[in-house]
Amino acid sequence: MISATWLVVITIVYLLLLFYIAYRGDQKPVGQFSRYQTFIFTLSLMVYCSSWTIFGAAGRAVLSGWEYLSIYAGPIFVFVFCFPLLKKLVIISKRQKTVSIADFIGSRYGKNRSLAAMVTMIALVGTIPYIALQLKAVAGAFDMLSGRHSPLQAGFILSDTAFYLSLILILFSIFFGARRIDATVHHRGIINALSFESIVKIGSLLAIAVLAYFMISEEGARVALGGASTAEILFAPFNMEQFSVSFFTQSLLSATAIFCLPRQFHIMAVEGRGDELSFARWGFPLLLLLVSLSVIPIAAAGLHFLNSVDNSDLYVLSLPLFDGSHGLAVLGYLGGLSAATGMVIVATVALSTMVSNDLVLPILLRFRQQEGGSHYYPILLFIRRITICVLLGLAYGYYRIAIGDKTLSSIGLLSFAAAIQFSPAIVGGLYWQRGHKNGAMVGLLSGFFLWFYTLMLPTLADAGWFSASFISSGPLGLALFAPQNLLGFEFSDRLTHGLFWSLGVNIGCYILFSLRAKPSLTDKLQAAAFVEVESTSSKDQASPKHTFKVADLADLCGRFVGKERVDHFFFEIESERGAVDHTQVADVELLKKAEQMMAGSVGAAMAESILNTALQAAMGNRSVNVVSLLSQTSEAIEFNRELLNVTLNNINQGISVVDQHLCLVAYNKAYLSLLQYPEGFIELGMPIEKIIRFNTFKGAGVLVGSDGEVEVKKRIDFLRSGEAYSYERTWKDGTVIQTEGNRLPNGGYVTTYTDITALKVIQNDLRKSNEELEEKVGRRTEKLLLVNNALQEAMESKSRFMTAASHDLSQPLSAGKLYLGALLEDLEHDDSGRRLAGGALSALYNAESLLKSLFEISRLDSNAWEPEIEAVSVKALFSSLETEFSVIAKDKGIRLKVVGRDCYVRSDQNLLHSILRNFLSNAVRYTKQGAVMLLCRYGKEGARIEVRDSGIGIAEKHHGTIFKEYHQLHKTSNEGYGLGLAISKRVAERLEHQVGVRSKLGKGSVFYLNIHCITGGAIENEQQESSSLENNFLETVKVLCVDDEAAPLEAISEVMRRWGATVSCAKNYQEYTDIVSSGERFEVILADYHLRDGSVGLDLLKDYRNRVESNYLGVLVTAERGAEIEDEAILNGFGYLPKPLETKLLKMLLAEGLR
Repeated sequence: MISATWLVVITIVYLLLLFYIAYRGDQKPVGQFSRYQTFIFTLSLMVYCSSWTIFGAAGRAVLSGWEYLSIYAGPIFVFVFCFPLLKKLVIISKRQKTVSIADFIGSRYGKNRSLAAMVTMIALVGTIPYIALQLKAVAGAFDMLSGRHSPLQAGFILSDTAFYLSLILILFSIFFGARRIDATVHHRGIINALSFESIVKIGSLLAIAVLAYFMISEEGARVALGGASTAEILFAPFNMEQFSVSFFTQSLLSATAIFCLPRQFHIMAVEGRGDELSFARWGFPLLLLLVSLSVIPIAAAGLHFLNSVDNSDLYVLSLPLFDGSHGLAVLGYLGGLSAATGMVIVATVALSTMVSNDLVLPILLRFRQQEGGSHYYPILLFIRRITICVLLGLAYGYYRIAIGDKTLSSIGLLSFAAAIQFSPAIVGGLYWQRGHKNGAMVGLLSGFFLWFYTLMLPTLADAGWFSASFISSGPLGLALFAPQNLLGFEFSDRLTHGLFWSLGVNIGCYILFSLRAKPSLTDKLQAAAFVEVESTSSKDQASPKHTFKVADLADLCGRFVGKERVDHFFFEIESERGAVDHTQVADVELLKKAEQMMAGSVGAAMAESILNTALQAAMGNRSVNVVSLLSQTSEAIEFNRELLNVTLNNINQGISVVDQHLCLVAYNKAYLSLLQYPEGFIELGMPIEKIIRFNTFKGAGVLVGSDGEVEVKKRIDFLRSGEAYSYERTWKDGTVIQTEGNRLPNGGYVTTYTDITALKVIQNDLRKSNEELEEKVGRRTEKLLLVNNALQEAMESKSRFMTAASHDLSQPLSAGKLYLGALLEDLEHDDSGRRLAGGALSALYNAESLLKSLFEISRLDSNAWEPEIEAVSVKALFSSLETEFSVIAKDKGIRLKVVGRDCYVRSDQNLLHSILRNFLSNAVRYTKQGAVMLLCRYGKEGARIEVRDSGIGIAEKHHGTIFKEYHQLHKTSNEGYGLGLAISKRVAERLEHQVGVRSKLGKGSVFYLNIHCITGGAIENEQQESSSLENNFLETVKVLCVDDEAAPLEAISEVMRRWGATVSCAKNYQEYTDIVSSGERFEVILADYHLRDGSVGLDLLKDYRNRVESNYLGVLVTAERGAEIEDEAILNGFGYLPKPLETKLLKMLLAEGLR
C-alpha cells in the first residue's frame, strides 16, 4: 500500500502541473503551437477515454469478453467510414459560430431557444451518471492504493474519498473553465492540458499492459511443466460467442457518442479549427486501437494471477501492486485521474456554457431589460460557476445513492444512451431539409422520457429508491407497461431494450412531426444553411455548363434591387473590365459580384439561394421556376426588417433615429429603459425637441444648477448641423451615460446611449489603487533604505572588528614565530629538537594562514580586498599541509600520501593554503578507510593540484550544489556550517584558479585546482642565498627596535642578537628620542606602524633620516593590512614586512639592505 498523504500530495502536484500547462497555453501567442496543432487536437479528442477506459475496460473484458471492444469500434467506424458526416458537422458549426451542441441544434431548427433549452436539460441529466462514474473510479483507485475503506453510508460523507474528490474537481473546473466568459475564443490552455493528460493516460495504460504481458510470458514459459501457454492465458477471457446483440447495441451507442456527447462536440466542433480533422481521421482511430489492444493483456493477467473478478475494474492497479511495482501503480492512478479530470473539465465547461446561454440569458434579457439593467457578465460568470458546483454536487449524490456496486461500463453506457437521443436531430438536420423543430422537440421529449423510464428507473430501483416489483410488473401491476418489458417486447439485455424504445420512438416522432409541420422562412433559410453546405461552391462548379446570360442576370437583379441600381452596377463593371456583351454567358466573377449586390437588399442567404436557383434553371432543370422566387421577396424583406428589430432590441445600447425633419423614426427597448421614459410617452413621428426637453427638465438626467434651455438648444443645433458628437454625463441617480451621435446619409441622425457606470467605477477604483500603490511603494522604499543603511553599518562594524582582531592576534603570532625561528637555529645539530620546533612553527604558520584567510574573506565580502599574488612553492605548501594532517589521518587509521615535485605557481600563499586545507579537511573527515592523496600534476597549461580520497563520494546531481553556502550533504553535529567549499570556490575564482570536482557515490572524490605555473629559478637562488647566510651575519651592526608590544619587541630583539647585532629597544616615541639623542648611530631601525602614544612608525623613520643626514636601513614592521601602507613605505625608501614576521624573509631583507 501507499501512504494516503503521499497520494494526496501527488494528486495536488499533478493537478497544479495541469493548471500550469493550461495557464502557459493561454499566455503563449496564438501561432506558437500552430505546427503541432493537429497532434494536439487529435490527443484532445482522447477525452472520449474517461476513467471508464483506464479502470473499467479491463473489468468489462473480464466479464463480457470481446464485448468491451464495442466502446472503441463505434468511434473508429465513424471516423473511418462516416468522416463526411463529421466534416460537415464541423464546417457548419464554424460557419454558424455555434458554441455548444444545444446552440447547434437550436440554430438548425429556426434558432429556436426552447429547443436549445430542452437539449441543455437533457444533456445535464444525461451527464450526471457519467460524472458520477469518474468519482467512483478515481475514489476507488485512491482507496485501493492507500488501503482506505471509504464507506458509502450517508453518515460518513466526511470519510468518503469521492466527497473530497468532488470538491477538488469543482475548484479545478472553475479555475479551468469558468475564470472568464469567452465562448467564441478557443481555450488553447485547456486543449494543451487535455493533450498532456491523454499522453499520461495512454502511457500509463501501455506501461501496465507491457507489465501484464511479461507476467503472462513468464507464466507461459512454464508450459513444459504442465502450465498454460502464453496464448491460452492471454485469450482466456475471450470467445466468439461474445459478439452478441449487446455488442452491436453498444457499438451504435459509442458511434453516436463521438459527436453527441456535449464534451466531444465541444472539442471537435467548438475548440477545433476544422482543418485538423483530416489528420484526426486516422490518428484518433489509431490511438483508440492502441488503447483497446492494451486491455487484452491486463484483463488476461488480472484474471489469471489475481483469480478474482470482484474488483476487476481496478486490475490496472491490482496487477502492479501484485508485482510489487508501486511506482507503476501510482502511474496508473495518475492515468485514471487524468482521464477523469479531462472529462469533467470539458463536460462542465460545455454544460455551464449551455446553461448560461440557453437557460439563464433568455430570462435575463426578458426581465432585466424591464429593470434597465445591462451588466450581465458577472451574473453569467456566477451562473457558470454555480452550474459547475451543482452539477458535481448532483453527480456525487447520484454516486452515493444510485451507483453502489455497479460496474463502470454500465454507468457509462447509461449516459451514452441519453446522448444518443440527440442523433436524429443532428443527422437529420444535416441531411434532411424537411427536418423541423416540431419533430426535433417531440422526438427529443419522447426519446428522453423513454430513456428515463426504461433505463434510469431500473437503475434507481436497483439502488432501493422504490420497489423492484414496479420494474418487473409495471405500474399498478400493468405488466404491459413494465419498464423492462414494455408492450411485451423482450430483449437479451436491459440496454438494448431501452435503446430500441427510446431511439426508435425518437426517430419516428422526428420524421412524423417534421413532415406535418409548415416551415417558416427562417426555418427554410436555416435548413438550407445546414443541409446545402457545399452550395457556396456550386456556382464555380456549374458556371462552365450553364447558359445563364448577362442579360438574364441583369433582369434577375433588377427584380430585387431596381433598374437604377443594376445600371450603376454594370457601369462600374464596364469601367473596370471594358464593355460587357449582354448576349454572352455570365462568368463566375460577374455572378459573385451580382450576388454581393443583391445581398445588400435581401440578405446573403436569400441572394445565394436566388442565384443558385436561377443557375439550375439555366442548366435545364425546368422543375425550378425562378419567377416563383419573387413571391418570397416581400417575405425576405419583411424577415430582414424583423431580424433588424430583434437585433436592436437585444443589444445593451439605447438607440434613437430621427429623420431630416428631426422627428423620431426608430428606437429600441434599451433606449426606453436607459432614459426611463413613462409608458406611452415615446411615439414614432414625435418631434425630437419634445423628447430632449423632457430629458432636460423631467427625466432621469435632470442637470441640477444648469441652464436647461441652453442645453436643449445645444442638442437641437447638433442635430441640425449633422455634426458628430460624444460626451459623458452623470445623472442625478449616479448613472453615467455616454452619448454619441452621427449623421445619416439621408439627412437623419442616429444617437446611441451607453451605460458606462461600471466602467467609471472600475476607473475610479483603478485610480485609487494606483494612488495606494504609489504610497505603498514610497513606504517600502523608505523601509528598504533604512534596512540598507543598517546593513551598511553592520558591514562596516564587521570590517572594523576583523581589522582589530587581525592586528591584535598577529602580535603574539609574530613573537611565537620569531622565538621558534631562533630556537631552530640553536638546534641546528639536534634533529629531534628541530623536528619538534619545526612542527610547532608549522602549526603557527597554519594558524597565521587561517587568520589571514579569515581577514581576507571578510574584505572579499566588502569588495575591499586584493589578493597578494606571488610565487608560491608547491613543495613548501605540501610540506606544511602534510605536517598538519599526517597526525589527523593516522588517528583515523587512513594513509596520507603527498606526491609531486617542486614547482612555483602564481597565487596568494595564505589563501591557496586555506583552499587546500579545506579540501584535505573534508577528504579526511569523510574517508572511513583507505587513503587520502595530495598531488600536483603538470601540463602545458599549468599545474593541477588534486586532493583525492576513497571516501563515501558525492552523487552527480549534487556536484553543482556542494559549493553553495550553508549546504551540507552529510550533516553531523560537529562538521561545520557548510561554508568551507563555498568560501573556497569564491576565493579560487578571485585568484583566477579553476576549481572543480569529480566524484561518484561510493567511489570517492577528487577536488582539484588548475593554477598557472611560473619559472622558479630565481626564487630558488634567493632561498639558497638565504640559507647560506651565517647566523652572525649582523656582527658589528647596531639595530634599534621600536614596538609598543612587549612580546614582539622581546622576540625580534632576541633574534637580532643571535644574528650578532647590537640591539637597542624602544616602546614609544619618547624612548626613541632619548636613545637617538644620546648620539648613538644605528645601521638598522625596525619600527611598528602604530604606537600607543599615537605616533606613527613611518614618521619615526623619517625623523631619524633627518637627524643623521645619512643612509640607513629603515624597515616598517606592522600588522596593519593594506597596499597603501606598503606603497607609502616603499616610496619613502624604507622596507616593509607584515606581521607575523618570518625569520627567512627578515634575514633576506636585512642581508640585501646592508649589502
